[in-house]
Amino acid sequence: MKKIPVYITLVLVLFFGAASAQMHDPVKWVFEYKKTGATEGELLIKATIEDEWHLYSQDNPPSKDGLGGATPLLFTFKPNSNYELVGKVEEPVYKKQYSDIWESDEHFHTGTVVFKQKIKFNAQSKFVISGNVDGQACKEACVKTGNDFTIQINPE
Repeated sequence: MKKIPVYITLVLVLFFGAASAQMHDPVKWVFEYKKTGATEGELLIKATIEDEWHLYSQDNPPSKDGLGGATPLLFTFKPNSNYELVGKVEEPVYKKQYSDIWESDEHFHTGTVVFKQKIKFNAQSKFVISGNVDGQACKEACVKTGNDFTIQINPE
């Protein structure tokens, strides 16, 4: 009878150990706002990527056959009558490296990267912008990375 609790404990330890190992995200995200004019501002989305990892660019191309490739970074902003996006999310220059696996170049970032999204706001009082960033980071294997965000905007 004592063997059953030992087996159950062992199975639970293995299950939760494997689950926590799969949840590792090598990219830490910080979301900020900077006012740049009377009715304008910038959302600053900072990604800090762990050593030896890389984060794919928004412009990462598909594989040569068009059927695969690493997942490009995607920014989604929830529509809100208090603001409008001005242009696309700007990103710094990325690195390029040929991938034998995908038979095409990969576009990626390492270290710390700051993405910028310009906005124009219509509100006179505080409001929030929410959304999501979703992408893929790789080392020897790849993991999904990203985060939901809510950024406080103070037009004053």
